[in-house]
Amino acid sequence: MMLLLGLIAAPVAADQSYTCPDKSCAFTVPDSYTVAANDATQVIFQDPASGGVFSVAGSDGSGFASLDDAVNAIDAQNTGKDSYQAGPNNRTNTTLAGNAATLLEYQANNANGLLVETANFVALYQGKVYQLIFVTTPDQEANFLASAKGVFDSWQFT
Repeated sequence: MMLLLGLIAAPVAADQSYTCPDKSCAFTVPDSYTVAANDATQVIFQDPASGGVFSVAGSDGSGFASLDDAVNAIDAQNTGKDSYQAGPNNRTNTTLAGNAATLLEYQANNANGLLVETANFVALYQGKVYQLIFVTTPDQEANFLASAKGVFDSWQFT
């Protein structure tokens, strides 16, 4: 199972600035990342070196009274995935840019039936739910986490 708290410890150089479409967040990504999809609610980056995917999703959080409520709703969706298995750090309290966040860590089969490991950092900030989602295969975990650290560390709410 992924040791995703290692995401907070591995060094990486992040080179490209990215601002969320609604201007509510900004972060940097490695030059090697490519944008696979982008709209007003989500951006998806592909890491060609590891095959991993990183996405940022933002949604209205006004229906949630707390971060725990948002996490419970998102986690309920995750547990229904094929071959779902919670990771050892699932539901770990952490911070994202100095704000409370929760790590949802799990393995599950993706839409193509491939076993993937997911680290979904969930934050509720100024009425919006933010999800930083890192997905990779178990054999590429170390490569992907090395590049993903810069994204996480550079995150800013704007």
